[in-house]
Amino acid sequence: VAAHDGQVYGVAYNRDGSRLATASLDGTGKLWDPSSGLLALSLSPDGAVGGLTGLAFSPDGSRLAAGDENATAMIWTLDPAGLQEPMILAGHTDWVVDLAFSPDGRSLATASRDGTARIWDAVTGEERLVMEHPAGVRFLAWSSDGTRIVTTCQDRYAQVWDADSGELRLKLP
Repeated sequence: VAAHDGQVYGVAYNRDGSRLATASLDGTGKLWDPSSGLLALSLSPDGAVGGLTGLAFSPDGSRLAAGDENATAMIWTLDPAGLQEPMILAGHTDWVVDLAFSPDGRSLATASRDGTARIWDAVTGEERLVMEHPAGVRFLAWSSDGTRIVTTCQDRYAQVWDADSGELRLKLP
């Protein structure tokens, strides 16, 4: 088994459970066959990428997104013919700690300790929205219809946002 050399900070299954991904502070992501425990692929991005801190599969399982401690997110296309370098999403100023693809797979939301959640076009990498918080954003999730995003913050609130406009709809204590 090709173990990580650092703390495992993120884990995700694809929708049908045929792939398991792990992210480590050693700067690598690994794809596993969860039925056998065998390593299928190691993701080692080039450049100034820090330890990987979170993972998310696209709904169709064709892409894998990861966040890192150097304030970037990246999206790999999982092509059986060969793995390409990831598309880099830069804009945060602190660790990207959580990520989630929209239900249709066209957008990626990222949460950061910099006090923002951002929505990106998952195909072009263009930043579409920034949602600001008073403290670091910890977790996020899309509504099943893709129209809203909920974020949690270190201020002990959950906030519900309109995913198209970025308008705050609801703040829950």
